Amino acid sequence: MKRRKKNHRRALSRRKARKSRRKSRTPRTAKQYFSMSAEDQSTWDTVAHVISRMRTRRVSLPRASREFGIDPDVVKRFGRPALRKQKNGKFVARRSDKLFRLLTAVTEEGPRQIPTRDSNLASVIGTNTRMPSSGICRLATTPHSRSSKTRK
Repeated sequence: MKRRKKNHRRALSRRKARKSRRKSRTPRTAKQYFSMSAEDQSTWDTVAHVISRMRTRRVSLPRASREFGIDPDVVKRFGRPALRKQKNGKFVARRSDKLFRLLTAVTEEGPRQIPTRDSNLASVIGTNTRMPSSGICRLATTPHSRSSKTRK
């Protein structure tokens, strides 16, 4: 009986040690994002950009990551939920993802950072940001409105 308890305690301590080593660097909220170091924030932003580029321009993971100067393995590690592996082993971006993005838009009050975890909403915010002749981006009055097209 003593031996079983001792082994159980040892297994629990190993689990705790393993759990503490696993440092999740994928932010889910703005608070988690801003608690990251500047280098990690930059890496996270670049991963989101790479996945966006893969989706919009239909380029491969190596090509998109080369454009942004980041290792494809880093993109695979942090952006894995937004990627899908094909039968031939290549990674392609999913239709939409839930990766955290911090978008900057200029409103009537001035520049505003909009946190979102939805790639579709990020696209809507991006398309509703228009460029007037003064060269300053302005956010339209209804950033959450969807276009008249609906997905089937």
